[in-house]
Amino acid sequence: MSLKSLIIKIFEPRLNPMKKSYSNKDITVHWKPDVCIHSKNCWKGLIGVFDPRKKPWINMEGASTEEIIAQVNKCPSGALSFCQNINMEKEKSGQQEPVEVNIAYHKSIKIKGNFVVKDREGNIIMEGKNYVSLCSCVHTKTWPLCDNSHRDLPENQNDQKK
Repeated sequence: MSLKSLIIKIFEPRLNPMKKSYSNKDITVHWKPDVCIHSKNCWKGLIGVFDPRKKPWINMEGASTEEIIAQVNKCPSGALSFCQNINMEKEKSGQQEPVEVNIAYHKSIKIKGNFVVKDREGNIIMEGKNYVSLCSCVHTKTWPLCDNSHRDLPENQNDQKK
């Protein structure tokens, strides 16, 4: 199997993932189950909103908007994302927010905004308008996505600088 076909097989669900949306008056949370790596960050951090025992499993009235945003931003795979309902109106009018990139050495590269991830041949392997966490520790099993494998490394190996 070629590298290109392997990348397509791995990321094909990420190219056109199923997406479910849940809203309150301030924000809309989007969930892409095909992208989810089941880190459990969401429901361990905010069970009043993210409860896998319930259907629907996301209850937007279970916490404040600020708490929901903070928890969604902890999703390592980008399966959970949000947009402010006012930004949805901006999107329709063509206005764009800047892309934000945060790098944690040997941990993850977090990208927030309207972005495209391409392989070295220029093929789009992921695009989104929300949030993704890419691996920079090279220990992930879901490359290029961060699956928090860096947490299992000895602290000195994880934080060693070049």
